[in-house]
Amino acid sequence: MSTSYFPNSSDFNIERGTFITAHNYVHNTYGDRQPKEAFEHLRHRIAVEAVHNSDERCDAPKCHPETRKVVQEEIFSWITDGDGDDQPRNILWLTGPAGAGKTAIASSIAELCDDKGILAGSFFFSSYSGSELRRSKGCLISTLAYCFLQHDSLQALRGPMLSGIERDPTIFRKRLRDQCRALLLKPFHDVCGQLDGLAIPKVIIIDGLDEVEAIGSRQPGIEPHEARLTAEAEQVEILSALLLVAQDRNFPFRILIVSRPERVIRDFFANEAHCISKEIFLDDKYNPDLDIQRFLNAEFTKIRRRYRLPSSWPARETIEGLVRTASGQFIYAATVVRFIQDGKHPDPQTLLSTILNWRSQDSGVNGLASLDALYTRILMSSPDPPLAARWLGAIEQCLPNMPSLFTKQLLQDFEGQAEYLLENLASLISIPEAAYEAQTPYMLYHKSLVDLLDSPRCPLALRRCFTDGRGIFLNTRCVKVFANKLPVSPIAESEWPMFAHRFISLLDGFYPPPNDEASARDLARCDVSWWVRTIDASLAAKPWAAAVTFGDLFYTAHAECGQRTPYNGNCKQSCKNWRRNILKTCRDIGWGVPNAIALLRCAMQDQPGEIQEYVDAVDERGHGIWAYFVPPTKREPRIWPTRSTARLQTEQQQPDEGYESLCRSVGIMYSHLPDDWQERYLADLENGRTVHNALRADIDRIKRELGIDLEDVEPPVYDSDDEMDWAEGTDGTEDGDDMNEDNN
Repeated sequence: MSTSYFPNSSDFNIERGTFITAHNYVHNTYGDRQPKEAFEHLRHRIAVEAVHNSDERCDAPKCHPETRKVVQEEIFSWITDGDGDDQPRNILWLTGPAGAGKTAIASSIAELCDDKGILAGSFFFSSYSGSELRRSKGCLISTLAYCFLQHDSLQALRGPMLSGIERDPTIFRKRLRDQCRALLLKPFHDVCGQLDGLAIPKVIIIDGLDEVEAIGSRQPGIEPHEARLTAEAEQVEILSALLLVAQDRNFPFRILIVSRPERVIRDFFANEAHCISKEIFLDDKYNPDLDIQRFLNAEFTKIRRRYRLPSSWPARETIEGLVRTASGQFIYAATVVRFIQDGKHPDPQTLLSTILNWRSQDSGVNGLASLDALYTRILMSSPDPPLAARWLGAIEQCLPNMPSLFTKQLLQDFEGQAEYLLENLASLISIPEAAYEAQTPYMLYHKSLVDLLDSPRCPLALRRCFTDGRGIFLNTRCVKVFANKLPVSPIAESEWPMFAHRFISLLDGFYPPPNDEASARDLARCDVSWWVRTIDASLAAKPWAAAVTFGDLFYTAHAECGQRTPYNGNCKQSCKNWRRNILKTCRDIGWGVPNAIALLRCAMQDQPGEIQEYVDAVDERGHGIWAYFVPPTKREPRIWPTRSTARLQTEQQQPDEGYESLCRSVGIMYSHLPDDWQERYLADLENGRTVHNALRADIDRIKRELGIDLEDVEPPVYDSDDEMDWAEGTDGTEDGDDMNEDNN
């Protein structure tokens, strides 16, 4: 007996409808037309290029066999057996420096999971893609939903998911959270209990989160800072949406997220997602050097076979050098191999030589162009790339062992500038968390980055700034500390002793910035006496180090006076201020200081040309003016001077007749040296005399002729262990504790 559901109705037609009657309940299942339209809506909103096995990714990097096995096993174990962990986490964040091989690992894991039927979906963002769909958030959720429907064990989702799209075709233009609820969460709620828990896939993989951009961010007129902020907002929205689904008990998949350690992403995992996520950071504990060596050996074996090269090529030392330069970054090794394999030159040995000798640039071929482009692009993402390059230069050259807190205090112009400047460079430089910045230094991940910044391959503006950071920039910051007894960005009084100790340890390489009138004015007004007492207190346990510091500051004060024969009365005010007050204050606190003859000897050995070259070659340290600074034989306990104990600036500018007389004496003695003194001086050095007793007979003659009653003394010899102690003391560990106690 047939049932009429619509009696007394006419002029309408229902095609392929299914009606189920159960007592008074009627359920209608739509025919094929509406789901087909909904599916087409979905299909047109996906980024097929972003799926792990898309044609666009056919040449995407994957891990070489026998490499990255430990980290891959750790990730795969979390995917398959993570529920057995003491604290199960539904999200895994794989992160690490630029070029560490994160995408290759993600690709390999995606292939493995796909082969085993446990990959639910994937999305590989790429800022290098020509498709804006792979660079933006818009198609992420819809692409994952589409991936679900391609899996045999998830076909039960098709009806609820497509019905949701049919109800609201505009869902693809709504917030990601709303898309997640409609396309990912509600379908699973609707089929709860209908899925085979053993057969369904286990993981979603999302790579390149840090490369997400806002739509239209590359249009002309968009400021880089604005583009960065909008990109970060998009990245946080994606993370928030993924956190929403990961926290839902009906959502069955784990989520692997892969990105560089950019600030907003780090902050999200450290805060909002802390309880539900775990992190794998690709550092040295995964032994990347061994994996890179395996990779290079395997690839060079292929090249040898292809070109029938001897088994000895390349030499073991060459492989080891490439591994060292890679600094744990697979991208460097892969770039080298790609250049040799894909190069137009028929001789791979010549191509390898080009890589090894890139500094010369003779061939005009840059085998590291892709790597250079990556580094340059990251550097240019800083809100102030030139200043960031200066910071990198200072950190790499002069501050590699200094805690990041000190580096920030010394270099930044305002509180928070370090984070503002470097946060986009977290894939190039290790940025310690706030809890560890008092002990942990900044660290550049890549030797190849330093090589680039040092080379003609680098954009000229960045290269100049990097070089500037190694010298002039850092010395300018030191001048500000000298002038203000504080860094530009103020610090707490309690932080001063430790800052001062570390700052003083840098002065060995300090030179006044050349042709910088502002720095010259600052140095001319410095309270040098206060600094001498501060150095003496800071290095009370290391007299060798204090002597070196006094000597270096005394020597470099004259660097901008434009003459090699000092003491002629024409020195700059900054030179007079520093030299006069170093000598006077050292005498006041009991130090022995160089007399006129010692200063004459230092002027003699500092002549440009053969003498200076010979002296520098014989002994880098033992000839300096510092050797004439002799610490007191009996030392009273030193009290750290506070910054309020400054002398009046007008007092510092008063003429010092004793110093002026000293300068005149040195100048007169220098003018009485014989015409051939330089040749005779070199002959004495070559015959075994030192800079402290060469030409002694001539100097004694000059003393008698001028009636100068001064002793021509040789400086004391310090225990060589003192130098080692000074080097070890720069981290401020033991001495830092003592300093804080003394200051209190």
